[in-house]
Amino acid sequence: MVKNVDGKVVLITGAARGIGAGLAERLAARGAKVALVGLEADEQAKVAEKIGPNAKAWEADVTSWDDLEAATQGVVEHFGGIDIVIANAGIATAGFVRSVDPRAFEKVIEVDLLGVWRTFRVTLPHVIERRGYLLAISSLAAITHAPGMANYAAAKAGVEAFSNSLRAEVAHLGVKVGVAHPTWIRTDLVESADAHPVFGKLRASMPGLIGKTYPLDVALDDLEAGILKRARTIHVPRWVGGLKLLRAFLPPIIELGSRARVPAADKAALEDIEKRGAYESAVTGHGGRGHREELEEPHMSRRDQIRMTPEEIRAYLDEQKVINVATVGPNNRPHLAPLWYFPHEDGVATWTYGSSQKAKNLRRLPEATVLIESGDSYEKLRGVSIESDVQIVEDTDEVTGMGITLMQRYAGAKPGDPVPAELSEFIGRQAPKRIGLIFHPTKVVSWDHTKLGGTY
Repeated sequence: MVKNVDGKVVLITGAARGIGAGLAERLAARGAKVALVGLEADEQAKVAEKIGPNAKAWEADVTSWDDLEAATQGVVEHFGGIDIVIANAGIATAGFVRSVDPRAFEKVIEVDLLGVWRTFRVTLPHVIERRGYLLAISSLAAITHAPGMANYAAAKAGVEAFSNSLRAEVAHLGVKVGVAHPTWIRTDLVESADAHPVFGKLRASMPGLIGKTYPLDVALDDLEAGILKRARTIHVPRWVGGLKLLRAFLPPIIELGSRARVPAADKAALEDIEKRGAYESAVTGHGGRGHREELEEPHMSRRDQIRMTPEEIRAYLDEQKVINVATVGPNNRPHLAPLWYFPHEDGVATWTYGSSQKAKNLRRLPEATVLIESGDSYEKLRGVSIESDVQIVEDTDEVTGMGITLMQRYAGAKPGDPVPAELSEFIGRQAPKRIGLIFHPTKVVSWDHTKLGGTY
């Protein structure tokens, strides 16, 4: 059954070029709102500009939880939700297991397999809300495991298995899961691999359809049609699906065909490494080179740049005065309440009336998210979000002590200063009506946009 994507929000990773950019343009032409997510910010911005107002780009590395969470939040805030997610970001390297650069080898697993898991995990709550569709871009390599592609084949086979398991997990939630298997498509990734002095020749020797490269439009036609149907599998082209029926017989066939080709290629690969270095010999495509800086030096994303250190978080909590506490109300909706607070160990603490709604919420589910934020313009925003397990303090003496600490802090007193009699009397009357709340952090996210010097 063909469905309409008009008005649907489609998040696509790896959307700077090739399949990702092509799908963004096609789905936007059908009325979809497309969110382009990936490392190549300038290229994605060009794609978004070409599409028009129904497209917007977010810079994010699919290997970074923080990047993906920030991008997903931005997409939801901008477009109002997410209906379809296409996990397309991928890289490849060239090399044999015994000689390939270990960092380059493992980065393919990190991006191509774990990047899909992270993308789906972060966006899944929003897709569930809209009973939407997840599509992972696997590959022919998941079916035919060629020499020189061990990491890519393993990652793409993992994507297929992951998608099949996920499909069964979320079917009852109304979410459909698809996996696509494109063969060799004329994209930057394939053209870069074909240009490799060793492995380009090895691929060129692949026989028949398995070695044929198809135009990008062939892939876009099949993928677009599959997305409209919310298909469980998309084979590009259709004969790829037929290979699945022969999957058990393919490894010995590939091994037999490799006997005459691999020995010379193995020797040539070692010579290429000697000449150019292990990493340069391995990396292919813009996507792979986009991770080069990360491998040679730690890559610092925008999310990393604005993150506060633990010391900065502590200083920020010391200087601020009000927290916003989100608990889960009786109708399963967020219940928000501003409160005075004081820093406590790694988190914060406060008190509140024992009969309040937030107290009732916390007795039912002792979990909360605490937000502290300041700044009157985007480039000046600073804040901390603390997901917490909440300890409820009922003992009147302990609650009294917490009340004294809280009130002294807001009166400008220093720790150890004497408590005025009037304040002590007031707290003594209040404590029996109140409970203490201690927020023990389970996850802390921070941001300080002033670190970017106005260039955010």
